[in-house]
Amino acid sequence: MRIDNRIILVLISALTLLLFPAAAFTTGPLRIVLGFLLVIFSPGYTLLSALFPKQDGLSAIERVALSFGISIAVVSLIGFMLNFTPWGIRLNPILLSIGAFILACCMIGFVRQQILPAQLRLGIVLKIDWSAWNELSRLTKGFYISGLIGVMVIAGLAIYAAAWLPQSQSPPEFYILNAEGKAEDYPRQVKAGNQVGITIVVVNNETTAANYRVRIMTPGALIDEIFLNNLPPGGKSTQIVNFYPGSEAQLQKVELYLYKDDEKTSYFTDPLYFYIDVTK
Repeated sequence: MRIDNRIILVLISALTLLLFPAAAFTTGPLRIVLGFLLVIFSPGYTLLSALFPKQDGLSAIERVALSFGISIAVVSLIGFMLNFTPWGIRLNPILLSIGAFILACCMIGFVRQQILPAQLRLGIVLKIDWSAWNELSRLTKGFYISGLIGVMVIAGLAIYAAAWLPQSQSPPEFYILNAEGKAEDYPRQVKAGNQVGITIVVVNNETTAANYRVRIMTPGALIDEIFLNNLPPGGKSTQIVNFYPGSEAQLQKVELYLYKDDEKTSYFTDPLYFYIDVTK
């Protein structure tokens, strides 16, 4: 049985469009399986189809083997490039970028194979030839069988670990900028009764939405409290905050503590801080 590769590319395109929302909005084993299909095989296979559209370009074994290796390289490169964009390496940008890459390669591969003569178009032949297997020695058969079992066990353990074992949460990013959103020229001097302006940035690196609050304090006194409710996974909150410092003092220390939900202990042991001179 021979399957035209154009049909396979259409199926991969349809599967990619279905896998994107499924991988984005599901959790646990289902997300792992769907993400595996989207990331490990499809990018490499579709790229090879676009680069080598002819039947005699690569053998079936070479295509399958190269598809896995090239997929890993392509996904790594996409992640590297996203790291230098405003979107960063987040779930949705990664899925969108990989999905767009797969669909573009499917389109190019389909068009290139469409213009080829029928006898030169790539096709996948489904035929099981047991004669080669029967010719192998018992030792070689045992090696292949044990390798297959090993791969299945490792894959099963990986799915179990990702789905059922407790997942460590990455701490949120928490830092301050000046009122213009730059990491420089922080407020140094202010007259008593005037406001001080800073920018507070919190990035939720956890796997679920979270509520945060930031307490701005001078030693022994609460100046202001900022609430960041329902910050989504990977979400970034940037708020310009204006507050009145305490009484007149030289080198008055302003501390910022980050709390999660209603917890009484701050997320980080050491607060963010800066010094200002409050004058008449």
